[in-house]
Parts: sequence; C-alpha cells; structure tokens
Amino acid sequence: KFDFKSGAYRVRTAEPSVFFDGSNAQDLIVFERAGKAIIAVTDNFSNAQAAWIDTDFPVGTILKDYTGNFPNITVVTRPNSQPGGRVRVQAPPCNGSTNNTLNKGVAVFAPLTMESLFNAPFPATQRKTVQEWEMADDLGDNHPRSLRQGGALPAGSTAPRLAGKIYAQAGTEIEYFLYTSLAQSGLVCLYRTNECGQVLDSVCGIGPELAKNFIAPQTGWFQFQARNMSDTSSSQRVWIQVKYTAPDTLNALATRSRLRPFADLGPDRYGCNGSSISLNPGFSDAGLSISWRNEQGLQIGTGGSQPVSAAGLYSVAITNTVTGCTASDTVRIISFENPPPAPVIQVFGDTIKIMNVQPGLSYSWRRNGASNPADTLSYFVMPAGTASVNLTTRNAFGCTNVTANLLTSSATLIRSGTFDVYPNPTEGSFFIRAAEDMTGKLFSLHDMMGRLVSQGIFAGNQLEIKLPKLPPGLYIIGMAGETRKIEIR
Repeated sequence: KFDFKSGAYRVRTAEPSVFFDGSNAQDLIVFERAGKAIIAVTDNFSNAQAAWIDTDFPVGTILKDYTGNFPNITVVTRPNSQPGGRVRVQAPPCNGSTNNTLNKGVAVFAPLTMESLFNAPFPATQRKTVQEWEMADDLGDNHPRSLRQGGALPAGSTAPRLAGKIYAQAGTEIEYFLYTSLAQSGLVCLYRTNECGQVLDSVCGIGPELAKNFIAPQTGWFQFQARNMSDTSSSQRVWIQVKYTAPDTLNALATRSRLRPFADLGPDRYGCNGSSISLNPGFSDAGLSISWRNEQGLQIGTGGSQPVSAAGLYSVAITNTVTGCTASDTVRIISFENPPPAPVIQVFGDTIKIMNVQPGLSYSWRRNGASNPADTLSYFVMPAGTASVNLTTRNAFGCTNVTANLLTSSATLIRSGTFDVYPNPTEGSFFIRAAEDMTGKLFSLHDMMGRLVSQGIFAGNQLEIKLPKLPPGLYIIGMAGETRKIEIR
C-alpha cells in the first residue's frame, strides 16, 4: 500500500551520519525507500533500539508507525545547517510474548497522510506473490542458525546453493525461474525441494534463463536451489524468482519455518594419549534429536557433544523431531599419540633458551599468562615486568606439552657481574673486560641453537675477540660459569 518498492533504496544504519542511542543501539538496521516508508528492524529480545538517521522525507513530514508500537514522529532539520531532514526512529524488542500484536522487532514509519489508504481493506481476491532472490557472495550466509541462503554459484564446484523457501497453497500454480549473470555460461540446474532439502523436481540447461511450473500437491513449504552442472564452470551471480499463491489464512505458529539440522564433525584427526577428544556436531538446539554411533554401529551417546578415547570411525545423526529432517556426518580418529617430551631449558640473563630443539616440533611462549603469535622461536627475550614464562611444545599430531613457570623450574645460570662485554651490538670484534685477572680461563661463543662458533683462553683482565664471519643475530658468551648475550650485526 505504501508502494515501498518503487522508492530509491537506502540502508540508513550503514551511513556515516547515523547516530545510535539506547541500550545496545547498534543492534539495529534501518531501511528507507525514498518518499515511501522507513523500516526499522532489530533482533534484540528485550530492549527497544533507536537511531537518528538522515531521511529523504521533507522537513515537517509527520511519520506514523503503522505497526502501532510508537507514537508519531516529525522530520526535523539536520544539525549544522546541513540540507535535508533528520528523524529519530525506533525498533521494538522482538519479545512478543506479552502482546501478540505489538513488538515483534519491527516498526514501519510512513506519512500520516497515508493513513486512510492504509486502513482501507485489501481486495478479497487472493493474488500471486512474486519473490526473487539475488544469489551473490556478499549475500550468502551459511550459519546454522540463519536462513542459510547461499551466495554466488562457486567456481569449479557443483555444490548446490539454497536461494530460499516459500509457503504455498495446495492446488495453485507455482512458477520458478533462474536468471544467470553470464550468457552461455555453461550448464546450470534449478531445483525444487521439500523442507528437508530432498529434490522434488528440477530444470537444467544453458542460461541466461531457465523456467518451470507445477501445481502444489499440498499446502506447505517449498525450497529452491541452484548449482553448476560442471566442476569447470566459472563463479557467477544468479537470480531465482518464484511466483506463487499463499494461503489466505493460516496458523503462523503451527506452520512456521523450522531450522534444518546441520552436522559437521570436521576433518579426520589424531588424539593424544592421556586425554579424550570431544566431538561436536557444529549445531544443536531444542527440538533436535542427536544420536552418536561408533564404527560397529552401536549408539554411544545422545548429547550435544561426545567424548571418545579410542581410534575409529564415529558418526552423528541429527533429526528435527517436528519436520523429520535429518543431517549426518562422520569423522575418523586415526590414532592416539603420545605428547612430545619436555624440552631442556636454560635461562641466560633475560633470555630463555631451548637447548634441545627437535625437528617436527613447534614452540609457543606464553608470558604472564598471555601468548603472542610471534613468540615461536627457540628462545624468548623477557621484557621488564615478566613474572612467569611457560612454553608449549606441539608435535605433528597436535599433542602438546606445557611447562610450569620456567622462571622457577628451569636450570638457571646466575649472572653475578664478574665480566662485561663491549661494544654491544658489534660488527667485527668485541672486548671482554673482567673485574679481576682471569688468565687461563676458557671463554666460548654459542649461537642461539647452542652450537659452538668460537672459543679461546683468556689472558689478564681484558681481551679483544676478533670474530669469524657470522650470520647476524644474538649469541651467548660463556666464561667462568657465567654468560652474557651479544648481538652481532
């Protein structure tokens, strides 16, 4: 009645001029069709949402909320003498349990002058509804709790994408069409399925248009999917349009759309001895029946997750107890492996070093209980304020060994200040200066992997060390049971 579709399309809450207010106010989306109406929507269950938005309605226009949730509002001038109008719109919480007429999470604002037209009854004749879905990558959403409508048809894949569903009346004609974005783009298929996704009919061919029709055998839900017929096809947007007749009246609660079950146990993987693996199907909800089975087909559980501690093939089946729709998946636990051994650790001043780095293992340092993705080297330089350092060692099977606090549990080499090293950093040579005569004492130079790169005998209390050509990096000098760190550039 407001001729909403013919106005220019705006998404006001996506514009930089929007000003949110109220509890969790950004839990709100506002659409406007210029000169037609403004629709505010939220999925917040408990609190109304509000925002000041720019609008194409002229200043002074009185807008009525035709859902009956809010009083009339008036378009005012924009701040700072900017041209155009501005208005504060709201969306009610979607908890409609206290009032079956109001709330429901949506408000529709349109000119008060449209009130008499809005209040006039619709013609009694049932009319066809035309529903069209654009299937593009920025519109796809495969989250289990969403509508799970697909994006563009993927390149190099024949996987189907769901466009959407309709609720049609038995005995009426349903026409469905597919429009491609690439002419002569290869074989595509358009499917009609039941509520569980089982294919009832299809039409396949070369675009840019495919069409088919049928008579609805019963009143209920029908879904529509599309896919490429070849795994060499390009990705493309498609449009699916359906023309159908809905029932004149129905019980919305009894006929409501219900979530389709979803199951994804992930890739095959290894377990670790000493602990079990918790299998998770990726989705569970009230009204779903879950059954876990082992390789012998015996049921081992009915919960939302399932712990397993032995290798084998495991499966899950999830059934919607109202619709009967079922989803299933399997995963193989290849074997249970031992965790890696604890590494040998030493502390050199402010540097903690792994003395026995093993191929095939990865390392991750955690300081004061927090980890940094960059701290994966074989050594860790502790900044000021370090109270604890832990090291996680991980093998190729994903099994881990986590140390206690290395500052209290490692073999620590104490720095007492007997000798100094300068210049530091250095490029070609450096000096060792001791507080007393160290003649005859052995000094050594190691890289951060613990490999010996140079050594010699000290004479007197100061000695110049001329370096061989070494890769730039940190090195450790050891003498008389003490160590120093030096950077070579």
